[in-house]
Parts: sequence; C-alpha cells; structure tokens
Amino acid sequence: MSAPTTPVLQVRDLVVEYEVHRSSSERVQAVRGVSFDVHAGEAVALVGESGSGKSTTAHAVVGLLPGGGRVVGGSVRLHGGELVGLGAKAWQQVRGARIGLVPQDPGIALNPVTRIGDQVAEVLRIHGRVRRAAAAQQAVEILRSVGLSDPEARARQYPHELSGGMRQRVLIGIALALEPALVIADEPTSALDVTVQRRVLDLLDDLTSRTGSAVLFITHDLAVAADRADRVVVMKDGEIVEQGLTAQVLGAPRHPYTRSLLAAAPQLSVRERVADPAPPVGETPLLDVLSVSKAFRLPGGRTVQAVDDVSVSIPRGGAFGLVGESGSGKSTVARLVLQLTSPDSGTVLLDGAPVSDAAGRAVLRRRSQLVHQNPFASLDPRFTVAKIIDEPLRSHRVGSRSQRRDRVDELLEQVALGAAYATRRPGELSGGQRQRVAIARALALEPDLLVLDEPTSALDVSVQAQILALLDRLRRERDLTYLFISHDLAVVRQVADRVGVLHDGRLVEVGPTADVFDDPHDPYTAELVGAIPGHRADVFTDTLERSTR
Repeated sequence: MSAPTTPVLQVRDLVVEYEVHRSSSERVQAVRGVSFDVHAGEAVALVGESGSGKSTTAHAVVGLLPGGGRVVGGSVRLHGGELVGLGAKAWQQVRGARIGLVPQDPGIALNPVTRIGDQVAEVLRIHGRVRRAAAAQQAVEILRSVGLSDPEARARQYPHELSGGMRQRVLIGIALALEPALVIADEPTSALDVTVQRRVLDLLDDLTSRTGSAVLFITHDLAVAADRADRVVVMKDGEIVEQGLTAQVLGAPRHPYTRSLLAAAPQLSVRERVADPAPPVGETPLLDVLSVSKAFRLPGGRTVQAVDDVSVSIPRGGAFGLVGESGSGKSTVARLVLQLTSPDSGTVLLDGAPVSDAAGRAVLRRRSQLVHQNPFASLDPRFTVAKIIDEPLRSHRVGSRSQRRDRVDELLEQVALGAAYATRRPGELSGGQRQRVAIARALALEPDLLVLDEPTSALDVSVQAQILALLDRLRRERDLTYLFISHDLAVVRQVADRVGVLHDGRLVEVGPTADVFDDPHDPYTAELVGAIPGHRADVFTDTLERSTR
C-alpha cells in the first residue's frame, strides 16, 4: 500500500502517568516514549498483553484517560493539529466527528434505558449535522448500512434485545456516522464468536475503506492483527518493542516478546501445540448424556428449543470439546449435565447411575465442578483466596480447620500460585491468577469431572496458554475428565480428544478433534473452521509452525 506522506495520526514520544493513590504523590508511568503513525486508509494494530499500555495509548489519543491519568510528555497530532492539552469544549468537536471510537464491550458502552435509534441519532444531533426530525430517519439508514435486518424495528429496541454482534454493529455505526478521519477499535470483537467476529470485522473493513478512514486496532489477538492490519506495533510494559509491516513483524519477529506472543497464540493449522502425547483415556464412560432436550418459554407464549436430542459420552480421563456460536445450546448442555436445569426429556448418567434424583444430585455435586468463563464474576470480592478455596470444603464438612488450611496451601501449589496468595483478594490478582484460584476451588473436593465453560476466553493469549497447559497437566496428574465448552475452535483443538459441534441446539457433527477440524463434513462446522482468524494470513501460520518446531 502506498501511504500518503502526512499521517492522519502522528504519535511522538508519548508518556502517560497514573497516580498510585489519591493520597500520595507517587505516580507510575503506564506508557513511555511511544511513537507511531497511522495513514489514511491504513489499519495499524497495537498488540500486547493486558498491562502493556495499548489501551492507555488509545485512550490518550482520544482524550479519554481515566481519573488520575495524564499525558506528561510527547505529542499526539491529528492531521497535524496537536491534541495534547485540548480543553473539554475542543474535545467535543473532535470526538465523534474527527475520531470515532468502537469500544470493547457493547453491553457497557450502550445506554441500557435508551432506544438504539436514539443513541445513533445522538451523535448526529450533538455535532449539528442534522435537525432532530431528520436525525431519527438518518439513524435508521446508519443501522441499515451496518447490516442490521429490519433497521426500523431495531431502532425502536433497547440494547438488551439485540445480540452481541448486533450491538457491536450499532457501535460501529455510531463510530462511523460522521465519517471520521480516524477510527479507534478497542478490542472490538474479543467477546464475539468467530463467525460473528468475522462478519463484524468485514463490516468495519468495508466501511472504513469506503470512507478512507485510518484505523487504529487495539487487540491482544495476533490472528486478528494478521488478518486485518497493514502494520503492527507490539507493546510491552508501556513501551514499543517492535513495529513494522504485518508480514515483517509476524513473519520474522526480531524481539523475544513478539516471538513469545506468536508461540502462545492458538492456531488451527499448528497441528501439535501440546508436545506430550495425550493422557491415556479409559474405555468406560464417566459421563453419559443420553438424548437430552430442553425448551424455554419466552414472553408472549413462544418457546425456543435450546437443546434438541443431544447425546454425548465422555470416558474417564477423556476431554470432550463442545463448540458452537452463542445461542447454540452449549451452556444449556452444561447446566443439564450439572443438573442446574432439568431436561424435558433424556437422561444424564455419572458412572452409569442417573443423577436426576436427590441422591444422584448429591453425588454429582461432590464429583463434578464448574469453572466459569469470568473468574472475577465467579469469585466473591470480599473473600480472601484461602476462604474462596476453602468454601466447598466447609460446605461439605471435609476435614478440620487445620486440615482444610493445609489443603488450601496444597491446592495453591498445584495451580502454581503458592501459599503466599492465600491472604489476597480477587481484586489484587490478575485475570490469569483469578482463573487459577477458580480452578483450585473446583479441585478442592477432588472431583472426577470438570465442566469448563469458556475458561480462557477473557484472557490474553500468553495467559491463556498458561491456563491450558495447567489444565493439561492437572488432567494427567489427577486423571480428570473434562467437558470443555468454547466458541474458540483453536483452543478446543489443544484440549480435547473428541469434539461435538452444536448448531441451533442440535449436534451436527461429532468425532475425534483432528478429524472434525481437518475434514469437516457439516457445512456449519466448515463455516466455523473457516472463520478462525489467521487463515487469511499465510505468513502468520508459517511463523507459528516454525516457532513450535
């Protein structure tokens, strides 16, 4: 691509500080000496782990640093005009009109008590582009332009009535409504399924190419960067460690940190991500799910068939991956397995015994445990780590107080944290550390079965790799059986011996993981595999293969 000589965005020697405590003068530098450009029609990806400074850099560019944060050095220029030091009134003329922002979480970014159409129209009215009467109709046209079906009806709905992908399309429409010179997309698809993610990114590509906007992507997903970015900027500990054309950075990374990110990224075309052979799997099923179905009644008397005649068998020591998009029925199957919801028909057996009666459920509670998707939401913020892990032991009256204390220390060692973490609270831990605590709690009663519901989807790739390695080690050491639920097929490939693909509540394909992914027979499975980010970037695939040899 031939880029214009004058960049749309020019960041030079940017330094951002945060105050450590309001009562203290101590400050910490979150961004140190960051410099990069973004040209018209170009997409630049800022990549790195949580805490690398990429989101802080983006927030500094758009003047949205949180309280306690401030730019203390450097320059941020938009079409040559300095943004650092702008007052609140001047920023109102920049945001929305000249810089559009697509935030990460549409559930937070959209006002839950305001109709979708009114939220889209607001940006038009604030900047005086149209009169109030015309804003409503133009909002409908914007919703139509981002591919929402029946945009007139969508405009009258509230955010909770739309799917995650639909809400993200609304945010893209808002960000691009005034055709800004620069669009900042801050992890715009990290919470979306792969097929929805691809459609949303295709839409963003299409709209920005039409308007000629420059795009600054913020992402920890190198596969997305490989597919969508012209250039990549790699950040670590607030500094840029490497930047350049995507093919150069991902094809021949110079910095060890870039190489470590590449090595940790799950990718379907890397056939042997776990070097050790799979643990031996027994022949006797530990879990049998036999023709279970579940329907839910909706307002207005309608019903939706969430699970339709699903059968799954997992041998002792096995790992079964259940994949599909949001709404496919994965989490409902998990709830049926754990008897958190009763099936309308069908049976769940644990070691050949039904778990539907009171005695069966009591056994199930002891021998199976759930690891949730969001470790922060699943851990009580008021409890110490020790109390969190000790809770199931106390509930089941296992051991004396001193024995439980020893058990907590043992579990912390097993998940590679150590007893020093026992007195901390969830707010003092990173996402990966919190998930290790959640796994330790799940292991407290020495269960046979772990149901893992999207256990790594909220984690950076390197932390995700650590958690997957931990789960693999625990499975080997403790002869655990896994039901692993995920929309990320690349992750499932690393974990599961067999996989089942759910679509609209029905299992459309089941088989050995490699067979299903390498030679999918059902069109829906083929669509899921084809939507995995990174497939469009051969250089990314080649680099990963070299890094794992």
